[in-house]
Amino acid sequence: MNKLLATDLDGTLFYPKKRRDMIEEKNLKVLRDFIDDGNKAVIISGRSLDYCLKVKKRINREVGLVCFNGSLVYSN
Repeated sequence: MNKLLATDLDGTLFYPKKRRDMIEEKNLKVLRDFIDDGNKAVIISGRSLDYCLKVKKRINREVGLVCFNGSLVYSN
């Protein structure tokens, strides 16, 4: 059975130990491995679509986006 991971960015994937503006390598690896295993991931954030697209590009996998505090849902 495939799984769906829906996660926030700030305080979740970006840090809690140190404030960062991008996903740390260890979190990136776990997320990529999760997707590569046939699962789906959605990034949910209050940030803009432009910023979320930068995160998606760094993940380099198929990822859904919910931006602007839920005002915009993006999928390609």
